[in-house]
Amino acid sequence: MGVGVLSAIASAGLSRGLRHGVGATLVSASLADRIRTVRNPCVARTLAVTTVWASGSYAVYTYLAPLLYDATLLRGAQIGLALSTWGLAAGLGLLVSGTATDRVGTEVVRRASLTGVVVALAGLAVVANAVTPTRALVPVLTAIALWGMCSWAFFPAQQTRLIEIVGVPSAPVALH
Repeated sequence: MGVGVLSAIASAGLSRGLRHGVGATLVSASLADRIRTVRNPCVARTLAVTTVWASGSYAVYTYLAPLLYDATLLRGAQIGLALSTWGLAAGLGLLVSGTATDRVGTEVVRRASLTGVVVALAGLAVVANAVTPTRALVPVLTAIALWGMCSWAFFPAQQTRLIEIVGVPSAPVALH
């Protein structure tokens, strides 16, 4: 089923299932509210880290298929399965991060996850350039799994940190 068909089904379901006027009373943050929030130096630094994290993870993800093709013997649909490794690990990272953030705090989880991302991406680069394709599969998949897990483990901890900085009433502005 194509994306367009799935989108049409979802749209029809939402338009039929949601009450008329749902969300009409929600207030959207003004531009002034958003600028006021970002002027807080702690918020600005935290959002800058978020931007670097997201840019780094997604920029590499964009080139993962060609890297897998060059660094391993994976071809065609096998590359899709390797990409699924990243997605499954990302889901695990989200699952673990929420509990870990509650137990040990945002600072520990954020530092550990960003360190894990650096180790995973550096490891991926080393393996891709120093290991023959016949031996690279397990180390490459391990690095991809670590990257996916650590990359997405960062997200809940970072959101929680933003809420800690601005407080619950201003959270929708900072998180948007």
